[in-house]
Amino acid sequence: MGVMFVNGWTDAPNAIATAISTRVMGTRTAIIMATILNFLGALLLTMINSQVAETISKMVVFEGGASQPQIALAAALFSIVVWATGAWYFGIPTSESHALIAGITGAALAMGKLILIGCEALYDAIAEFSHFKNSKKLSDLIISVNKAEEDGDRMHRSVIKAIYQNEKDPITLIKWKEIFNAMETVLDDCEDVADLLDGLIIKNT
Repeated sequence: MGVMFVNGWTDAPNAIATAISTRVMGTRTAIIMATILNFLGALLLTMINSQVAETISKMVVFEGGASQPQIALAAALFSIVVWATGAWYFGIPTSESHALIAGITGAALAMGKLILIGCEALYDAIAEFSHFKNSKKLSDLIISVNKAEEDGDRMHRSVIKAIYQNEKDPITLIKWKEIFNAMETVLDDCEDVADLLDGLIIKNT
């Protein structure tokens, strides 16, 4: 809710500036209207729709307990409030839309990490395959590749959903969609090779 209020007080001046400057509404009336409507908007959105928060919390894969995504999300939202408040106090131009791009960029970095994990595990699995009959870690390496692909699938779905829900510029939307689709393809290819190795092990054991 704090982020919604921050977004409201940065957008409210733009919403009422024209009405005040053209004298359609008095300054006091416009400010009171903006205050009430921003409060109701934040309250009602929080009550009836939690999908955005759920989407953001699933954008990055966290290791550890189930509370880790919520902790990270709370920290990120708190940072947005602190930054927006500081920017308002010092008169620094800011935009919550830029925060969305930063969030998507962070998700891309996290998915890149999954690609790195999957490729490294696949590399080690291929190196280990020459003596698969006596290997004690080949199976774990194949599982690691499959897990990276599954985590990537979940992140890909969540991020693409978030992009379509929040990104207004079609060109930017297409760019991010292509980037994440390409990264997902890399993980799919890693899993295909890992599955091939697993099949060969089963046939020759």
